Amino acid sequence: RDPVSLDLIPDGAPLIGVSIDDLALCPRYSALTFENVTVGPSPLWLQYRLEAIGLNSINNIVDVTNYVMAEIAQPMHAFDWDLLQGPTIFVRRARSGERVVALNELEYHLDPGNLVIADGRGPIALAGVIGGLDSAISGRTRRLVLESANFQASSIRKTSSRQKLRTDASMRFEKAQDPVNTVRGLARAAELLRMVSPGIRLCGGLADQGGPLPPLPPITVPMDWLIRKLGRA
Repeated sequence: RDPVSLDLIPDGAPLIGVSIDDLALCPRYSALTFENVTVGPSPLWLQYRLEAIGLNSINNIVDVTNYVMAEIAQPMHAFDWDLLQGPTIFVRRARSGERVVALNELEYHLDPGNLVIADGRGPIALAGVIGGLDSAISGRTRRLVLESANFQASSIRKTSSRQKLRTDASMRFEKAQDPVNTVRGLARAAELLRMVSPGIRLCGGLADQGGPLPPLPPITVPMDWLIRKLGRA
C-alpha cells in the first residue's frame, strides 16, 4: 500500500521562495512551511520504529524526516523558519572562503565544488549531506520550513568525500533518487507531523522549483523469461 496521499499538498502561493542556480546539480527543490509547531519527544511508536532500523530518535520533527527517508527513500531536512534570513532559499555552489557549522557542531570550509543550501546571509546546509546548526530545530522552534529536494548523485558523492562526512542522507543521494519523490515526501511528512505535533498547521502553498521531470522509461519483460520464472516452461 502506497503510504503517500498527495491530497495533503496545499494549494495557493508559497510563503517561501526558492532559487536554483544549476538545475543539473539540483533538478528539483520542494518545500512546505508550517506554523504552531510543538517540538518534543516522539511518541513511542515512532521511536521504536526508528531504533529498530538503527536510527536514533532526536525529536518529533527530525524523527518524521528520518522516518520518511527510511520509508520512501526521500531524505528531508527541517529548518527553523524564524532563524532564516530573507524570504528565499538559494541552492547554489559555495563561494570560496564560506564556512558552515553543521548539526554535528563541526565547522566545514567550503569551496565552489560544494553545493549548498543558503539564505540571504550564507550557507545553512551542505546540500544532500547535513544541515547547519544555526537554523536547526530546537525546543524554541514555532515555525519551520520543510525541505525535500533532489540532487545530482556525483555532486553529493564528491562533497561527502571532500568533507570526509557520510550521512544517512548522502548515502541515499549518492545512489541517485527520483525527483518525483520530493513532493511525495512532503505529503507523507505533512501527514505524520499532524500525528506527532498536535496543533501544527500548514501555511501557504507548495514551493516547487526545478526542470522538467524525465519521462518514465519502459520496463522490458521478455516473455520467455517470465514463463520460465513462473514454472510454466
